[in-house]
Amino acid sequence: MKVVIIGAGIYGCHIASVLIEHGFDISIYEQKSSIFEMASGNNQFRLHLGFHYARDYNTRQQSKLGFEYFLCRYEKFTKSFVNNLYIIPKHDSLIDYKTYLAIFRHEDHLMEVREPSEFDFLKNTDGVVSVDERVILISELKQHFSVLLKDHINFNTTVTNELFEQFCLDFDYVIDCTWGKLLPSDEFFFEVTHLGYYRCLNKKYLNYGLTYVDGSLCSLYPTEIEDVFTLSSVSYTPLFKSEILDEANSFMEDITEEVLVQNSEKMEAQMQKYFPTFLENFKLESHQISMKSKIKGLNDPRDCRISKKGNVISVFSGKIDTLFIAEEFIINTVI
Repeated sequence: MKVVIIGAGIYGCHIASVLIEHGFDISIYEQKSSIFEMASGNNQFRLHLGFHYARDYNTRQQSKLGFEYFLCRYEKFTKSFVNNLYIIPKHDSLIDYKTYLAIFRHEDHLMEVREPSEFDFLKNTDGVVSVDERVILISELKQHFSVLLKDHINFNTTVTNELFEQFCLDFDYVIDCTWGKLLPSDEFFFEVTHLGYYRCLNKKYLNYGLTYVDGSLCSLYPTEIEDVFTLSSVSYTPLFKSEILDEANSFMEDITEEVLVQNSEKMEAQMQKYFPTFLENFKLESHQISMKSKIKGLNDPRDCRISKKGNVISVFSGKIDTLFIAEEFIINTVI
């Protein structure tokens, strides 16, 4: 059976590898010159357990299950660290600390309650829990798929409407992993995002990740490089939102260094409210700009959603850890 996959991000590559294992004839088309060039290679590189999503049940459950699945298949492409902290700040969280604990205890999420006094560098803290989420070693995972799928990928190919229609005729199944860029939907929007890459100047903080929840707060999270962290903010990481892809692309192309520096300063000020000596211990090195596709909803949904029309399967997810949802649907459909 012949299957074509459009988009060589992590979902496209994972689905391709699974279908190859089942004996399918797989072709992949990617508009960039290598895999993981879009959102898959430009994000926070966090393998979630669901602790970021106290307001969305489906995302929590899919992340929790997906975390275990991801480790079963790709654990060597992850790393853990000691103080992976979720912090509920005083006054600024949409959910109070006791409610946050109640939600995750009720669903049997593994976490360790920590005393704020353990972390003398943190201020304005109502409660802290430590979790075992991972950092994804994205460069190693990219290399893994590049080798595995080198005979199946067609790079530098934009799938036009005409080419898409031809795919529908030539292949048994067409799997769209472009996150709405090929087949638009009124269920989601496009978001241009900005993260800062910061060099850690103090070894004391190398084994920390600080994630403030719940609401328009900030995160400082490690990357695959030992002393480099990402700084992100629910308030300031989104630079531009639109339901029209061309508008988002145009904005992304016109972003200036001045805009990014000013935005970084806003994220730094937000982090300093809770970590006053942040800029004494971390230094801005560079910026990450990316395009995300996100599902509409005030409850911040990031669950995996899949649809099928004729022989076309469209995959949409806001998180890497829900790979198994897409895999299960596709396997059950095509086999």
